[in-house]
Amino acid sequence: MDIFQTIITGGNIIYNFVDSYANASERSRSLATRLRWDLRVLSQFLEYYAAGEAKRQSQLSKDDEDLLEKSAEYLLELATKISATAERLQCKSRLRKELNKALWWYREEDIQLLEQELFEWTTRLDLRLVGLPRELKTVAELDQQQATTNSPNFAASISIQKLQSVTHRARNALDEALFRSTVDLPVESRGPRDHSRFRLMESNGATFLVESRFHHFPKDSKQWEDLKGGLLRLASALSCLDGTTVSLMRCEHLFHDDRDPLAPYFGFANQLPFPVVDGSCPTLKSLINAMQGSVRLPAAHPINDRFRLALSIATAVFFLHSVGFTHHSIASHNVVLFEREHLSVEQKFPHGLGKAFLVGFDAVKEDYSLTDGNGIPDADSLYQHPDRLFVVPRPKYGVVHDIHSLGMVFLEIALWKPLERYRPKLLSPDGEVREQILIELLRLAAISMGNRFKTMISWCLGRSSDETVDCLRFSKEVIEGLEDMVSVL
Repeated sequence: MDIFQTIITGGNIIYNFVDSYANASERSRSLATRLRWDLRVLSQFLEYYAAGEAKRQSQLSKDDEDLLEKSAEYLLELATKISATAERLQCKSRLRKELNKALWWYREEDIQLLEQELFEWTTRLDLRLVGLPRELKTVAELDQQQATTNSPNFAASISIQKLQSVTHRARNALDEALFRSTVDLPVESRGPRDHSRFRLMESNGATFLVESRFHHFPKDSKQWEDLKGGLLRLASALSCLDGTTVSLMRCEHLFHDDRDPLAPYFGFANQLPFPVVDGSCPTLKSLINAMQGSVRLPAAHPINDRFRLALSIATAVFFLHSVGFTHHSIASHNVVLFEREHLSVEQKFPHGLGKAFLVGFDAVKEDYSLTDGNGIPDADSLYQHPDRLFVVPRPKYGVVHDIHSLGMVFLEIALWKPLERYRPKLLSPDGEVREQILIELLRLAAISMGNRFKTMISWCLGRSSDETVDCLRFSKEVIEGLEDMVSVL
């Protein structure tokens, strides 16, 4: 329990520091509220274990002891960093005491830099709460409305966990509230040859990305109902998010459009958390392939933007796995990047990469699903685990296969070249040919983004189909490393 106490003690020092600036900065007020909420959640975990020990007047049960040890190891690095930050802030007490509204203009730059640092570690804490073991998250007794406001991603994971435990009838009632049998967005009917999956549109002052899931099932068939049910459960999960900490868009509702009988589809109406520049919907693949005349546009953005991009995609995968879903189709054409309005030329592509979101939920499934659905689309085969391509019988899709696909996207980010260049060798049935080309590409990745990122890619690509990787291990191997790379540069 020492780890929880360390985080709470250090967190309270940071909270008191930030709270002292609340009158001078709107961001400080928001940050202080989030910090106080996260510390309250951790305090409930601590109280749960303390009460259990007092009640039994003995050591924790074996199950509780294992759960506590697992959670403590998961939070150890974060606790160390929180303590270091708290010590630095205590050294800044003179600055805190002398600051007031009248002096804000004088200390504004110092405080804004500090706010940015604390915002980033608060984001880390929010994400760690999502990844805690399910048994531990049930301890928290939260007001759902307050939780959604102050710690939306943790609240989302709790909501989804409860949704997965309710009866089928109750779940259907919750899901149906998100479904629209008619199109209530300004979506134009499309022809059978228009199979573009993403479209941006405005409605009631908000910007939506509509993602299409085409099908060919009659509306009165069991296949149609099964598809609708699976997509509704995903929409329920995405409807809880805020679109900032985790790079997944919040789903407002799911609708069905059969105005063109040759191209019926389900549509996710996903709301963007900020206004965007234009109606285009660029993907990571399209940016990597961007041309200037007849020549492919070289990378012109800071290397740190690529580390942030990799972290954004990893947090989205982390969240999906933590709430019981596997994506099945992680690829660079399923990552969209949007630029906020009013950016300077230096912040726009190709000098900047914008805000990334993971999309492409054509094949997403809950991890307890007994089936793998359709065969792998050709466009995704470059990113798929070789066991899923060449082993017969094909192993059931699992978390490790998502992680392999994530590693291939990381590799493409490091090279900043489309993987299609290496398609013949990457998809060779000869395992030695595939191994040799990966060794060469990893060598090039180390040159462009460093050995630590190369090691992370190697870890993602090295998972076997029969291996179990839970969220705690994924966080330690991928999330923590990327957070460090982003904060160092």
